[in-house]
Amino acid sequence: MKEIGAILKAAREEKGLSLEDLQMLTKIRAPQLEAMEAGDFHKLPGEVYVRGFIISYAKNVGLDPEPLLAEYYAMKKQAVLEEADPGADAGAEETASAGRVVARKSLARTNPGLKKANLLVMASVGLVVVAGLAIGKYYAGKPATMATMENGPVTVTEEQAATAPVNPPSAAGPAENQDRTEATVTEERETAAAPVLPAGKGHLVVEAREVVWLGLYQLPARTIIFEGTLQPGERHEWFPTADVYLRIGNAGGIRVFYNGEDLGVLGSSGQVVTKVLPAD
Repeated sequence: MKEIGAILKAAREEKGLSLEDLQMLTKIRAPQLEAMEAGDFHKLPGEVYVRGFIISYAKNVGLDPEPLLAEYYAMKKQAVLEEADPGADAGAEETASAGRVVARKSLARTNPGLKKANLLVMASVGLVVVAGLAIGKYYAGKPATMATMENGPVTVTEEQAATAPVNPPSAAGPAENQDRTEATVTEERETAAAPVLPAGKGHLVVEAREVVWLGLYQLPARTIIFEGTLQPGERHEWFPTADVYLRIGNAGGIRVFYNGEDLGVLGSSGQVVTKVLPAD
């Protein structure tokens, strides 16, 4: 997160603004602005505020907030992945290097007011690594890793799991089990009768309210059912045949329903939560 802070601070200084000046412009308290410049985003009130603070800070110093937000969420995602499996992202540095080149060009193009010297300094500490976006693009053409329950689970080795895409696949098998976002739900589906659950199967539904990393595994072998990042408004459902191990990064940003029961929000924003959902 320090890279994001370095970018913000350099842009503020380039504008000749003090922290007190920026506090007046953004209505964000000076200690919180200092925390942002130090990369200590965990000291801010909550995940919803972090997004708003980054946007407000960036716009008031003449930066495009989108690359900064992309970097922030990519780093959050990376932290969750590393906690789940410390060895799963051995190639992240190589991807990050490519991301720095793209980011440097993006900042130079969208923020011409920044001095070249400042851009080079920020690049040297790894500015705006759009690693999550790069990984998603790289794997866009590869087979989806989500195992549909109708065809039985697919056991994935540790090596395969390490290279699995971090974004939800666009196609995932039979239409009745295909992931759909609320934005693409048709009127016909909204008025359709509730699905009849196959005998002996559970029914898991998740609804994302914020950007959330989700890992879904069927026990006892922890077979991957789904791994990826959900965007606000996305809704997914599965029909597992055994106990399910659920791992959520940013538990406050997702609502869980299981076998018709509303389990609600399982934690607070930014919190990593794990839970086992029994098949019976």
